Amino acid sequence: MAHMTRLPRIFVRVRSHARRRSFAGLMALLLAVGSWVVASGGADLAHTAAAQTPAPPHVSPSHPKAKPDLAPPTGGGPLAHLAAQGEPIYCGAGTKPLVALTFDDGPGILTPQALKTLGRTNTPATFFLVGKLFAEPAFVDIAKQEAAAGMAFGDHTWDHVDMTKGNAHLYATQIARTRHIVQNTTGQPVRLFRPPYGLHDRGLDGYIRSQGMLEILWSVDSTDSQGATVKRIVQTVRKELSPGDIIILHDNRSTTENALPKILSMIHARGLTPVTVPQLLTQDPPTNRQLRQHTCS
Repeated sequence: MAHMTRLPRIFVRVRSHARRRSFAGLMALLLAVGSWVVASGGADLAHTAAAQTPAPPHVSPSHPKAKPDLAPPTGGGPLAHLAAQGEPIYCGAGTKPLVALTFDDGPGILTPQALKTLGRTNTPATFFLVGKLFAEPAFVDIAKQEAAAGMAFGDHTWDHVDMTKGNAHLYATQIARTRHIVQNTTGQPVRLFRPPYGLHDRGLDGYIRSQGMLEILWSVDSTDSQGATVKRIVQTVRKELSPGDIIILHDNRSTTENALPKILSMIHARGLTPVTVPQLLTQDPPTNRQLRQHTCS
């Protein structure tokens, strides 16, 4: 009945002119009107169904929809044990001739140079990546190159900001967001986190533990981020280098790139083997005392 008010005028005139029309003509008219009603009604039904179907949510490429945080690693093993402890990690135990080279603040335009240098000696390393840099397609490609070269990855926040005195919103936008984009780009799970500037507090430590991640600091600061020269970087690493060390470098600095071949030569000359952070912590994990006291001695 709702459609009657919208029928064509010819239907309204049927009654007054029916006697003058032949029976065949009247039937043809009624068939035409019936076809119009069915077509109109079908269009209305289709429109109603479309209106009742919810549209997919719009997600801005620069602000990906938040996903549930990943579950902590299951089972035993050194990494699961360390994650359960929830303490920042500065080094391995130092009982094996292993060291871990780490690079912060990438991916960047100089990262391919670091990969080339590392590739000459088949040296693995760990890269702590900044999420906002993935807005640049060229840097996305570089991160994929790192993955193809067998490197390990860590989360270094979205904007490289101080994470102390944080809250759930800050942790989600800076850490969880970065973790997901690094995983999606590299195809590798991200279990490592390094706080910018090495700054952390109990709130941040607790969040990292709740996510089953490992908070990775360092035992050897190359001082490259402080503007050290190539000579000073090499001297600093030479003075402090020992088994179990985690060395912090920054692959977006030309001084670091120029110092890297000398650092690799030094490591091998001392009979040490460079490995990724997960490899170091699996093969030579820090002791409970080292974890509790935040020491490498």
